[in-house]
Amino acid sequence: MVYLLEKEVTDTFPSRNIKFIDTILGRKILQAFETDQIGTSRYDPNGTTFLHQFGQGLSRSSELAGIFHVHGNHWVAVAIDVAQEDLAYGDPAGGTPEPQLIAALRWFLSQHIPSFPIDQLDLESMPCPGQDILEDSWSCGIFSLNALAHYFLQGRRPLLQHTGAVMVGDLARLDMLRRLLNSFNLTVCPVIDFFK
Repeated sequence: MVYLLEKEVTDTFPSRNIKFIDTILGRKILQAFETDQIGTSRYDPNGTTFLHQFGQGLSRSSELAGIFHVHGNHWVAVAIDVAQEDLAYGDPAGGTPEPQLIAALRWFLSQHIPSFPIDQLDLESMPCPGQDILEDSWSCGIFSLNALAHYFLQGRRPLLQHTGAVMVGDLARLDMLRRLLNSFNLTVCPVIDFFK
């Protein structure tokens, strides 16, 4: 899902330096932060893994975006404007920013952008579809993706509404399946757009 959004955003804004953090990369950032903090290993920004290579591609003009797994059972959206030192946080359940995640992202940025202050990121709220946990405990991922899409593509991707109805999350997942199948079919058989 994140890769499809990344393609749409970079096709729409080719001159912006927007880097998307997929779920594996997000988990690697958190693991590197934790091991660095407890001292079991020190993070070397000049390393050669894909985590290091991603970090080495960052600059003061970068923007970062991703969906992150928090509390062991929930997904949230994050967008960071490095130049402005702003972090937008969208939680479908309306929670406050997860301190460990925010600290890990600040730390990672400061490792690869030496001029980036480790203790500075202005937090702002990202508009996000609301999730009624009592009725729907499974739509946080698709709602977080919608929040990111709306954040970057406001005119093209509206924020989901009426999300108290469980059907809205179901329809959003079906739309994502349609997008995935269409992307696959256009790659395999570029002449035919089956799902337009």
